[in-house]
Order: sequence, then structure tokens, then C-alpha cells
Amino acid sequence: MTANIIWNAPSVGGSILQLAFCTVREAFGRRDIEPAVISLDELDCSDEVIGGPARIVLPSAVAFSHCLDARTLNTGDQKKIVANKFADLAPILDDDLRALASNGSGASDNVELLFVRESTLSEIERLSAARGVTQLSLSPECQQDSVFLSPNTLQGSQIGRVSWAACLLWMLLALWGATAVAARSMETTANALRANVAEVRLLAVERAERDRELTAVDALAAWGANEKTIAARMNSLNELSAATPDGAWWMSVELNDRAQTISGLSSNAATVLQSISQAFPQKSVSFSEPVMDEGQGQQSFVIQLGAAE
Repeated sequence: MTANIIWNAPSVGGSILQLAFCTVREAFGRRDIEPAVISLDELDCSDEVIGGPARIVLPSAVAFSHCLDARTLNTGDQKKIVANKFADLAPILDDDLRALASNGSGASDNVELLFVRESTLSEIERLSAARGVTQLSLSPECQQDSVFLSPNTLQGSQIGRVSWAACLLWMLLALWGATAVAARSMETTANALRANVAEVRLLAVERAERDRELTAVDALAAWGANEKTIAARMNSLNELSAATPDGAWWMSVELNDRAQTISGLSSNAATVLQSISQAFPQKSVSFSEPVMDEGQGQQSFVIQLGAAE
């Protein structure tokens, strides 16, 4: 006789699909519902819709149970032992008998067997489906603490776990895709902002240079005849050069009747400002633009000398 055994026990440690199913189930707030316990006669005689899980208590005339000492915690070995036991009982069984095996209750090293006819099991599953039972389990009348999931319920539970796992995987992939799109969008926006900042800086520099040139032209036009002479301008340059400390050099110098502007580089711009201020106490000396670090220990500066306020 071929062993016809439905194994109810989960493997030790569970599986990835079971873990995913439990995770999603908890996330959506599902809770285990206590099944309705009814007898086989109540299931057969009543038309009341159950609409939830149910556990059918089977009389000894329909099913009988047997507890087997598996002598091991390994699920694979337990299945082998149950198959051997089923083979030992084969001479007193017929081909219509179905064996359900479970180690889900009682001592962890015991395997419980429930023997029920295939025709009876099929009829129970048909009646349960008609009454809206969502999860069908069976218990022998002599040992109602033992619970065995029906074959259809066990198969549906496995399909449900795969569906929940697929749903969870789809949500993770969707989240990953949305994150990748958002990251690309943020990178594009950041690049556009950096380009805009660079453009604004270039326009600001061009505007400053243009304003400086216009100011120089206006100042030159306002100079008197003596101030425009080469000797007068050379004298101003000599005075500024003498006031500039060692280690600093000019990039440009602008002279007019109202102010003189020096642009240059130094290892310490503050020292240059202090030295020129001491050399020209009668004038107002200040930075006209922020001091900028140019690297390699150098600072760029723009110092303006004007009439004292």
C-alpha cells in the first residue's frame, strides 16, 4: 500500500516565505481568530453560515488517532518514521484511508497521526466550504487538543503565504524604484542649482569689473590738471608701494581724486590693511570686498583709501 500522508508540521526555524507572510500579516494588523468547534453531525445537519475558521470534532467511528514517539527533533527524520509506521499499519488499512501527521502540539519529539477516510474528508471539506469556513481543522473526539489542518486548508495556507511574500516583494521593489527616481531627480535639481550659482557668480564678477571701470573713468574725468600729471600719479604709487609690507604684491591699482583702490595677494591681508592704515592716517582705509582664501596660504584682498569721514 502506498503511504498517503499529509504532513501538517512546519520545518524547524520556518522558511523565508513564512517569515514574509507573518511580517505582512502583522503589518496589516491581522490576528488569529479562535475557531468555532462543532461536531460532524452539526456540520452535516445545519445550514448556518460560519464565515470563519472552524474545527470539526470527528467521532471514533469516522477517525482515530495515534501518537508516535519520533525520538528526534529533526522534521525530516520524523517524516520517515511516520512513513514507516504507516507502512506497518498498511495491512489493516485500505486505499481509502488518509493519514494526517502533525507535531504542532504536545511534546516536540512526538508525532500525532489522524486516520480518516478519503471520502469522509472530501465530504467534510465540501460541507465546510458551503458554510463559509475559511480555515478547516480536524480533531479526534478522544483527543480534542490535537489539531490537524485539512489538506485544502494546508494547501491554501501555503498559497496565501506565497501571495503575501510576492506582495511584500513587489512593495519592496516599488519602494526601491521610487527611491531611485527620487535620487535621480534630486541629483538633477542639485546640478541645475550649481549651474545657476556659477552663472550668478560670473555675472556678479562681470558687474563688479564694469562698475569699477566706470568709476575709474568718472574719477579720471573729475581730476584736475595737476592730478592728471604723471608725476602726481607716480608719487601716489610710490607712497602706496612703501606702505605695502613685504610678502604682498599688487594685481591692480586704481587712482582717482576721491579714492585709491589696491587689489592684490598676501599671506595675511589684515597685515596689509594695518600697514597702509598706519601710513595714511589722514585717510579712511578699509576692505572694499571680502577677503578670499586662494589656496597655498594666499589671500586675495581689495583695499580702498578714501577721504576720512
